[in-house]
Amino acid sequence: MSDLTFPPGVEPILSRPRPDVTFWLWQQVRGLGNVVVWEYTATEGDPPAVLTTTMIQVDCKAHNRQRAYQIADQARRVLKAQPWLDDWPEAVISEVNTIDGPRWYPDENGGPQYVARFEVHHHPRPGWQG
Repeated sequence: MSDLTFPPGVEPILSRPRPDVTFWLWQQVRGLGNVVVWEYTATEGDPPAVLTTTMIQVDCKAHNRQRAYQIADQARRVLKAQPWLDDWPEAVISEVNTIDGPRWYPDENGGPQYVARFEVHHHPRPGWQG
């Protein structure tokens, strides 16, 4: 539990930290190979700190284009399954939408890489205290 205190009437959930959805999702796909998951923006809904939409990008590299695509497609399927798995102890992922990709996007050295972007809707699991 956080040490923050707020005056009466302030949403009590603001005293808890926001679950780290980016780290959780990276843990789900890291075993696929050279996968990087990073958050490029997040917005809070109403009430604040309860409904959150996080936009993530997943970069998948491999020794050749075909393998990079296979990793990207596997990562897409793992991420899209998160609402049904419901096994994250900190929060509930209610929806994962594909925004872009997987698409071919060679890395800075011209190496094989596929990139995909996702919109992840989530909220803290009831009872989770951070």
